[in-house]
Amino acid sequence: MVTRAVAEITGDGFVFRVDLRLRPEGGSGAICNSLAAAESYYETFGRTWERQALLRARPAAGDRTLGARFLKTVEPFVFPRSSGPRTLDEIRSLRQQFVDSTRHPGWNVKLGQGGIRDVELVAQALQLLYAGKRPDLRERATLPALHKLGLAGLLTAQEVRTLSDAYHLWRAVEHRIQLEQGAQTHELPVEPAGRDRLARRLGLAGHAELDALVADRRQAVSAVAATLGEPEQGPSAIVLRLLDPALPRPQLLADLQSCGFSDVDAAAENLELVRGRLAPTWLEEAIASPNPDRALDRFRDLSLRASTGLETMLHEDRQLLTILAALFGTSERLSRHLLTHPATWPNLLSGPGDPRPDPVEWQARLPTRLAGCDYEEALREMRRFQAEEILRIGFHDVAGSLAHEEVSAQLGRLAEACLAQAVNRVATELEARLGRPDAELTILVLGSCGAREMRYGSDLELVFLYQHGGTTSAGIDYQDWFGRLAQRLIGALGALLEEGRLYNVDTRLRPSGSQGLLVTTYQAFEDYHHESAAPWERMALLRARPAFVLPGTGAPSDFANRLETIAYRTPPNDDVLRADLLHLRQRIESERAGDPAESLHLRFAPGGLTDLEFLAAWGQLRNGESDPALRTTHPPAALQRMADRGELAADLLDDYCFLQRAGLRLRLIRDQHDDRLQPEDRSPLARSLGISEAQLSDQLTTRMARVRAEFQRKLG
Repeated sequence: MVTRAVAEITGDGFVFRVDLRLRPEGGSGAICNSLAAAESYYETFGRTWERQALLRARPAAGDRTLGARFLKTVEPFVFPRSSGPRTLDEIRSLRQQFVDSTRHPGWNVKLGQGGIRDVELVAQALQLLYAGKRPDLRERATLPALHKLGLAGLLTAQEVRTLSDAYHLWRAVEHRIQLEQGAQTHELPVEPAGRDRLARRLGLAGHAELDALVADRRQAVSAVAATLGEPEQGPSAIVLRLLDPALPRPQLLADLQSCGFSDVDAAAENLELVRGRLAPTWLEEAIASPNPDRALDRFRDLSLRASTGLETMLHEDRQLLTILAALFGTSERLSRHLLTHPATWPNLLSGPGDPRPDPVEWQARLPTRLAGCDYEEALREMRRFQAEEILRIGFHDVAGSLAHEEVSAQLGRLAEACLAQAVNRVATELEARLGRPDAELTILVLGSCGAREMRYGSDLELVFLYQHGGTTSAGIDYQDWFGRLAQRLIGALGALLEEGRLYNVDTRLRPSGSQGLLVTTYQAFEDYHHESAAPWERMALLRARPAFVLPGTGAPSDFANRLETIAYRTPPNDDVLRADLLHLRQRIESERAGDPAESLHLRFAPGGLTDLEFLAAWGQLRNGESDPALRTTHPPAALQRMADRGELAADLLDDYCFLQRAGLRLRLIRDQHDDRLQPEDRSPLARSLGISEAQLSDQLTTRMARVRAEFQRKLG
């Protein structure tokens, strides 16, 4: 109501413009704060420009005693006992901010180089640096402050005169301009006639005398201000401008666009919401990230959820802040993962963790955490563990600490660790009620996990096999017992709890697909693949490996060796194999690649990863029986062996790695379980890979054309 009474425009005009943007949290903050809230804000988020603003604060109305208490409360923030190099760098950057922000034909007497702000900045900088120990330097008004700084020996007498004379002149110029314009403006007239009028109002002969006087005073003030030095590692001028709550909206939108933001209006709204909590370093890192818009969106979400302690930690830990900004600007998937798993935040207090933890120590972590948990709590704890590990891997992926092969390997180990613990929990529950079979259970993992190329968001493609038939001590048939275990395991892994989901399970690669039994015996599995399996099922079997074996009470089997025999026994006829693979590839391409004019599928499009996987399968099925080196579930290893045998161009290995890395990073960028590159994804993906968008397009075109040519030469 006070603001409206003073600032509302009526038929009689208005009293004063009112600017509330210097309050805690800026335009998005509460219009009135308690003392405790204000103290907490300045302790946690206060920046150098806010210290400068408070240098001039004084109680003007209302309870003067309360106003004095506030100033006393924030005194340690405004006047710390010591100021380090960071403070001076921020002051230097603030000066650079104002210098860089005036790009108009005329000179801005307030913000331009050598103008009012330069004079004020010299006085305020020295106060911020020295007034903590020298209370006598604490002065709100600029001219008395310059006089006190001169008496303290921090400015020479000549510097005090130079700055004071210029300040008097600039204020006179400012007043004359605003009287003529009838508005709050600070630009000197560009036209000679306008400068002539201004000169006469200042008692000068004409615009030539005014121009000479302005140039002389500007140069003198700039020379004094330049003694502050240039910023060595402080925030850039444009970042400080973006964080300035008084920045006019047209300038804000222009600056956001120049920093790479696509939706500048949305970015401006987000900035208004979080400006008070946004560290300059974080904003710099976000601007440098592949997607500044997303980075700012996710910081907005974070600021609405994070505790004051967490915000403080992010402001103080430069390394973590850098990684987090890069993660928010790189990965929609991991950003959402982080924001929806608040239980992972305490681990961030000690940093993102080891990029390559010791395998033995890491293997023991999950069982240790599950010790003493009941069934329900164990499922929840597994999800917390998985969330923490995916974030750890993602942090180091974004930071460049892990190669894409290492990322896939760690994601695969994580999936198998969760699978093993879930099986043990489910089996224990069943055994207590239904007895325990003396036959072992083998769980095959296929697809990306079986190929040791697990990706973010990948499903687990599982096949359940048991050793032989029989009946438990509770009279339950083994088929029924293992079927119940498989069903409960799928539910345990896929259930969406408060802590999230572990993995979706796909069992369609079992014998006879969705129409077949969920679990089957070793012998039935072997018979099926020898007698009834379709060509694509034999190809899928090349990526199958035992991920977990639940031992029975009887003798163990040698099924792992039998599996290799099943996959590689009796090479198929070359012509039949080629025709089958080509037919299958064409079907995948037509059904799943999509319209190349709209998007590019890195896996299913012509020349994509599927072409290379089919080439690897072709070589394995033809020669795997006679060449043990081809018997691998890992496609790059098979391709390497084919290159060593002279059956494949060595360049294709590099093409495979590039496409695999791009696909893995694409899943990080978007929160989708797909390798489809949309037009809007090209720029973020290129920046994430450290190349230009043009280079990305060229690489994809060249590599996928080469892959498709080799595929057609071999199979088409």
